[in-house]
Amino acid sequence: MSKSYKIVNPEVTKKDIWLGNTPIGHSNFIKVVESFSWLTWVENTDLAREFYIKNADLPRKRSAYFNLDNDYKIEISYVDDFCTVYFDKVVTYEKLILFFDFATKLGCNMWDRDTLEIVDEEYLEALRIKEENRGIKLTNEQSHVLTLVEEQCRWYHIPSDDQEKILQCFPATPKFREAEITEVIEDIQFENLIGMATIPGHTLLFGFHLPYINYADEADYKACADHTARLKDILNRLSKAFGSAEFYEYREEDPDMMRMVLSKKGKFAYASLFAEGEFDEEFGTSKRTISSDAKTYWKTVKKWGMAPADLLTYMMKQKLPVKVFRQDMYWKWASEGN
Repeated sequence: MSKSYKIVNPEVTKKDIWLGNTPIGHSNFIKVVESFSWLTWVENTDLAREFYIKNADLPRKRSAYFNLDNDYKIEISYVDDFCTVYFDKVVTYEKLILFFDFATKLGCNMWDRDTLEIVDEEYLEALRIKEENRGIKLTNEQSHVLTLVEEQCRWYHIPSDDQEKILQCFPATPKFREAEITEVIEDIQFENLIGMATIPGHTLLFGFHLPYINYADEADYKACADHTARLKDILNRLSKAFGSAEFYEYREEDPDMMRMVLSKKGKFAYASLFAEGEFDEEFGTSKRTISSDAKTYWKTVKKWGMAPADLLTYMMKQKLPVKVFRQDMYWKWASEGN
């Protein structure tokens, strides 16, 4: 399946992708192409050399081919104010990261022309995870894990795999033990276990009673006058340490309870809060409204961070353990519906 990406100057925003852009200098394009041994000018390839000799008036150094795999054609072309990368087959992480490095060296951004997503570390990581998950079948028990987290879940997403540093952002540091996710998922989703799942570059803290980890002890919980403010404070600590952090809540049978809260660089950015059928948005550094439907919710989740099913699929296929702790000190309040 063919696919293409557009390389433009960093000041070009998503809404201006299809408009005229600040030109990329041709001499700079030539310099970067010739700095990579895995690129060959089209006119120097066996396929086109004779054609260019016969047509000496044709412009040179406008397009180059990826030359490390004869069965995989990738072309990068220069057209005045931008570059386009064309893949004639399925895009792979290994190949795309080469052109991501090309765009970075050119001082530009790369955009997916189909989805209008910027190609960044998160985009590349999602592609890598998708590749690693492909072709490995889940057991019935593993599929049950995904069913449960897709039906309902509360989770923090932090773009880091430094578990120790993550836990330092909470008022108290729980003592986790390792477990097999299929054996503990019921207790995480319905009882008083909290799970911590980590893959390279991402960590999820999740569980039905997850919000109680925001408090040092029972006295701290009872003394807290504004629990939403406490949630924002925790997220701000996390995002100050790791660049961004999010909290999500989703119940398939009760879409009016969907919530998402985002913090970036230590500052509250955005929250959508659903309660008793009412939808309310709170704006921090981000002023963009997000639609309240489930489709937009999951699209936003995957744009900002990572869905539990995606991360847990990776973990189960790679046979990685999950960490859990039992929050007995909070169980009394949770069972009372606090």
